[in-house]
Amino acid sequence: MKIFVRDGARHTKLSGYGALCRNLAVGLVKLGHDVFVDNPKNSVPFQDIEKKHYEVLKTLPVPKSDKDGFDAILQIRGPMFLTPPVLGTKNIVYTQHALSFLPDAWTRKLKVMDSIMVPSVYDLEVFKKAGLANLSIVHQAADGEVFKPLPQSTFNSVKNGYFTFYTVSSFGFRKGWDILLEAYYLAFRGNRKVLLRFKTDGTEWVKINMQNFHLCQDKIHKKYGIPVNEFPKIEFDTRLLSSREMNEEYNKVDAFISMSRGEGFSMPTVEALLCELPVIAPDSTGFKEYLTTENSCPLKTKSVRVLEVWENRYFIGKSWSRTYGMPEEDKRYEGNPNTTMEVPSVEEAVEAMKMVVSKQSDVHNKAKQGRLDILREFNWENAVKGVNEIIEKGEKQ
Repeated sequence: MKIFVRDGARHTKLSGYGALCRNLAVGLVKLGHDVFVDNPKNSVPFQDIEKKHYEVLKTLPVPKSDKDGFDAILQIRGPMFLTPPVLGTKNIVYTQHALSFLPDAWTRKLKVMDSIMVPSVYDLEVFKKAGLANLSIVHQAADGEVFKPLPQSTFNSVKNGYFTFYTVSSFGFRKGWDILLEAYYLAFRGNRKVLLRFKTDGTEWVKINMQNFHLCQDKIHKKYGIPVNEFPKIEFDTRLLSSREMNEEYNKVDAFISMSRGEGFSMPTVEALLCELPVIAPDSTGFKEYLTTENSCPLKTKSVRVLEVWENRYFIGKSWSRTYGMPEEDKRYEGNPNTTMEVPSVEEAVEAMKMVVSKQSDVHNKAKQGRLDILREFNWENAVKGVNEIIEKGEKQ
């Protein structure tokens, strides 16, 4: 089949979405399909991408338009970025969402597609609630050959005696970094032997959001009376890293934590599990697809309306509010007023973080199970097979 993988050139990006696009495009080629890709203008250097992907991707043609007689167009992108369907072609979407309702504008774009694939049961229920049909679950995945435990003797000098927690997150409000900060400071007040390493977007983005970070610190200081000189240590890492480099970063730390208010899937959490890291994350949204009490430390969450979060915010950023339909100018919510975020329990997070530090042998047994669970079910062979089945059985517009 002649297939156009339309991903906005994300297959050239060093990100979780980039890995998804690369693996699906290359996997479809290996199944014998004639695959075309988006023009990779303004992309990161191809040499930073896995060689097994680069050797295939560099040979794939770029179409003149989406009307070049394709049997199928596979769009891998967020609903807000979808382009209109093409008549005479199977129009298929692989997408996801992190909150409990889809904005109406996104729903309209999705309704005209032939098939919609999502990575989790949570996504499926959200999309069904929006009145969408032709839905299928195809799990995202991570590469167990790339993300894996490495000999710890290699990294002993890097750890410098710290117990290091690792989080991979933007400064977006949904990502819950403010909740993580609160739990971390409460758990380890005055402790000089712990470290939170925060892997985030580029240096400029950190500079822009430092005001939010300091506002959050000030709130915690006033709420709990914790002196600033008793805040445990935090480091920021803003480098753009390849998958191999990210694997090394996972192996340099002792545990992974996310306090996100909502995820469609969360690729970094899956990568951490493959590296046999103890994982602390919410027992909600896309995390529920693979986290269990046998392989991680899932945290209880509480559903909170986005409108309430907006009205009580202390953040200065605007981008997350625009994304979820809340204009800065009048603070009026334009989406469904019942849209919720899942807020993890700070109290449970505090206890989980302390437990991970004090009972390392117990949590490492869970971590080993986490790798086995991901290898068995959330691998790229299964993902490509699932996408291929949807493409081959789909009906043209």
